[in-house]
Amino acid sequence: MGPFGALCLAWALLGVVRACPEPCACVDKYAHQFADCAYKELREVPEGLPANVTTLSLSANKITV
Repeated sequence: MGPFGALCLAWALLGVVRACPEPCACVDKYAHQFADCAYKELREVPEGLPANVTTLSLSANKITV
């Protein structure tokens, strides 16, 4: 793999391993990425969740539609 291929691979991996947005907590449980945003008094779904999140908890917030 040349330098360009390595750069593309690094860029792709950075997109997958992005940081969890505040005030949520992202953890790896049983080979699944879990984003816990429950009980945070959120008024909207947080932006910037990692692309590999498979479960998102938004319980007990103030989100309306």
